[in-house]
Amino acid sequence: MSDEPSHLLLGAIARARPGYSPAFRKLADFVLNNALAVSTMNIDELARAAGVSVATINRFAHRCGCDGYPPFRATLRKLYESAYAPVEKLRLGLARDIGAAGVVRESLDSAAGNIRRSHELLQDEQVRRAVELLANASQVYVAGLGVSAIHAAFAANCLEPFRAGVKDLAAMGGVESALRRINVLRAGDLVIGIALPRYSRGIVELLGLARQRGCKVLALTDGPASPIATLADTALYAVAEHPLLYASNAGMVALIEALGAALAQHTGDSLEAISAQTERLLPYLYLDEPP
Repeated sequence: MSDEPSHLLLGAIARARPGYSPAFRKLADFVLNNALAVSTMNIDELARAAGVSVATINRFAHRCGCDGYPPFRATLRKLYESAYAPVEKLRLGLARDIGAAGVVRESLDSAAGNIRRSHELLQDEQVRRAVELLANASQVYVAGLGVSAIHAAFAANCLEPFRAGVKDLAAMGGVESALRRINVLRAGDLVIGIALPRYSRGIVELLGLARQRGCKVLALTDGPASPIATLADTALYAVAEHPLLYASNAGMVALIEALGAALAQHTGDSLEAISAQTERLLPYLYLDEPP
């Protein structure tokens, strides 16, 4: 268990709690309600805080599959290290005196590097599969929560001109809005899940439900370690590192734009559709007429 993500450890404790002894249940309740604090405590501090013995803590850690309390605490700490890493990154970044222009240049360099590395991660078969899923699905739904909500709206806007029926599942309404719409999903539909760090638990739940309803899933995320990558029929990756912020959007925007271009090339009638769209928009476009 100690090699598993912390949320799996906490979930296992919550599920096993009804069968615990009174002492184990008391300790479990303290851990579940104070996991961040426990991740920083030594065993004596935890014993005093939870009101149990050191021996109880060691037995509890072994019951959870850890080789004693230190690995148990280390497993908890992993969750909070990842959650608080952006805070530490910002703290270190603010300590460097490179000026506003230096920060902007560094950010642009990082964005360019992310796009270049995203290019290197592309695999032809994954791209081919993604475009086929887009072209052949009965309906296409895009889902992004938190920071990725803007990516979902952008993806729907990029893809809609080249195939009918692209909808933003959450429509900027968050996880509750997306879950209310889950009943519209049918076998043969495609759900595009978008997630960048810090990942939303809601998007993981949403894609799991989509799979249960027989939908295909395309993941657009920052790498194969993303929690939505394993839920997908195929995945495309947009590197999202940033020297100061917790994630960069540039790679994802570029990937979505590129996917739209690939769909346009794949769709035989895209030229006709775009020509017709341009004619409809012509009266509303600013044209620099010659004098």
